[in-house]
Amino acid sequence: MSTHPISYQLQLFIADNEPNSLQAKANLEQICSRYLSDNFYQLEIIDVLENFQLAFQQGILVTPTLLIKSPLPVKMVVGTLTEVRLVLNAMQIVENQL
Repeated sequence: MSTHPISYQLQLFIADNEPNSLQAKANLEQICSRYLSDNFYQLEIIDVLENFQLAFQQGILVTPTLLIKSPLPVKMVVGTLTEVRLVLNAMQIVENQL
């Protein structure tokens, strides 16, 4: 059994400085700092107003949207990410094991 932590690859699609986008970014940064080791996650913030083609390619229809690319399977969480348990569940993190 491996003892290495899981590596997370995250993309947060936002729309410029819209309030919901700013809230999602702040919430995700708080979740990452509390639950993930700095060395085991990559977070990319993508402004769909600047990079709409990437959003289109990834099937992003609304913002803010968190795309969890790894660990597999790929998952999406839409909204401001205020429901921490929902985000942790999508990331396959069990809060009481931390």
